[in-house]
Amino acid sequence: MVRGRPGRSRADPAQTGRRENDRVGEERQEHPAAAGQALKGKQREDFQWAAELATILIRANPSDLAARKIKAEAFRKLGARAQNPNWSDWFFTAAMELENKPGSCFLPFVPGGLVSPVIQAAVPFGSWIEAWSWHVDGQRAAADKVRMSLGLWIEPAKQDFGSEGYVLQLRHGIVEVTAWNGTKADWLSKVDVAFQMPQHVLDEAILANAIKPGQLGAVLDKVTWLKGTQEEAQRFSQYFDTLPACEPRSPCRGAERCGRLRLSTYAAVPEERPAPRSVRAAA
Repeated sequence: MVRGRPGRSRADPAQTGRRENDRVGEERQEHPAAAGQALKGKQREDFQWAAELATILIRANPSDLAARKIKAEAFRKLGARAQNPNWSDWFFTAAMELENKPGSCFLPFVPGGLVSPVIQAAVPFGSWIEAWSWHVDGQRAAADKVRMSLGLWIEPAKQDFGSEGYVLQLRHGIVEVTAWNGTKADWLSKVDVAFQMPQHVLDEAILANAIKPGQLGAVLDKVTWLKGTQEEAQRFSQYFDTLPACEPRSPCRGAERCGRLRLSTYAAVPEERPAPRSVRAAA
């Protein structure tokens, strides 16, 4: 409702039409003074200023490894000095991202998000499966006109819920997961490929996937195949993308395009705030 009113929204033509990234990139090639000033700022322990200068360079060129290194080192120093533990964690996590190449996943061992495998194993099956996210190769599945269903049966369970069955159905480019409320025989007749495992094997799979993502060979040997073969299950899984959840498919030029918050490369450097009076007095 307020869009287009200068002063109340980002409607300033000079701001909406600015060419900051392009111009900074040109200046970076012709006048490397900004990188030098950022390095000097870090050397004289002006880490806030060094991080701000490096941020401008990274926005212009996310692949500028020298600027990323300067900003990562500055963030580590700022994190060590931060009094707020949340800000300290922010700085150190952002430094980890900056030290990796653009487009890579800086948290390779958390395919389940930031939830530990022990907690995942303790969550009820229904809630755990509902929390799954899918990266489906929709175009490929639609082109192949795929109609396949995969069944998972957990028996016995440690959560006193009895046996539980689930059906994962892929129809063209659509994925649907449903909990089975009928008998095991009826469930088996509704799926193309089905396997069964006890809960302790499922717990082993969760832990193994957290330590070495995708390397589940030893665990799969403990699975009982009730219908179809492991090769058919692998063919079914080829329609899903195993892209790490913490990194987009291609480098973004802004957090809005990413659809998520990038801690270091695209977020602004927080402003310095004076320390509390009691802390300054103690110093």
